[in-house]
Amino acid sequence: MSFRRIRPLFPQANSALICARQACNTGKRSLPGLQNTLIFPRNNSLFVSSRLLQSNGFATLASTEKNLMKRDLLYPNILITIKGYDPAILDSFCQFIQSGSHIFGLEVIKKFNLPTEKLHQTLANLPDSYKKHKVKYELKKHGRMIQIKEIPVEKADIWLQFVQSNLPEGVNMHIELKKWQDFVSPPDPRIEEQRKLDILRKKGKLNEKSS
Repeated sequence: MSFRRIRPLFPQANSALICARQACNTGKRSLPGLQNTLIFPRNNSLFVSSRLLQSNGFATLASTEKNLMKRDLLYPNILITIKGYDPAILDSFCQFIQSGSHIFGLEVIKKFNLPTEKLHQTLANLPDSYKKHKVKYELKKHGRMIQIKEIPVEKADIWLQFVQSNLPEGVNMHIELKKWQDFVSPPDPRIEEQRKLDILRKKGKLNEKSS
């Protein structure tokens, strides 16, 4: 097996390419000089590391790059909020979301009920009813919340279309990319602003802006 000569993009790639060429010629699985390598960035088409040395030879660079990119193409958390006036329908739809997520290989890590909202509406009688009093109605709006962890990008659109196509009548659904802790106790805007200033101060950009 011959190793194709590749012009390195970085100077530190020369030693690792030489070790890879020696491993290919000698038939060894690994060499001491190829234990800690970071040759090419992941955004380039070429990526060589010590994991490419296997018993049957070199693994394909395309498959390695594909496996590395799959780790980043994930939605870490998706928070689903559903609200309606019939609690039985909400419970049934929550069970449907859990079953559908299990079919797609997704993990539901949190599910809980939201506080009930009471809506009061006062309506007057028709003019031809000859009654002066009004009728007061009270509506109760219930809510459920579900959090799903680590949804791959290639499954997110199909899963979302599957859930929305089975949404019952009179039920409102809202989806956000955050954790349930952020909904229960949202972060203080002043703390978030201070955290951003600390990050800029560490990077040295705050002094440049002030000057």
